[in-house]
Amino acid sequence: MSYEDGKIPHHRIGLYNCSDAVRDTQVALSELGLAAKVDWKQHFNVRDRDVKLVGKTLIVERQPPHSLRITGLSRT
Repeated sequence: MSYEDGKIPHHRIGLYNCSDAVRDTQVALSELGLAAKVDWKQHFNVRDRDVKLVGKTLIVERQPPHSLRITGLSRT
């Protein structure tokens, strides 16, 4: 989901582990259509703090099977 708050675009991104096993889940921001040259600031819900923005990739280490983690991004 994407929306604007004034002139700043915000994005809510869900990472879902659809496998039957614990696994590391990751997605590059470029795969989501987010500009690689932009500096992104991460916002998250308290329960989804295990989503990490490392460089230009979102990562969830050891994500449980069939689970969803949500994070937010905005331009800095």
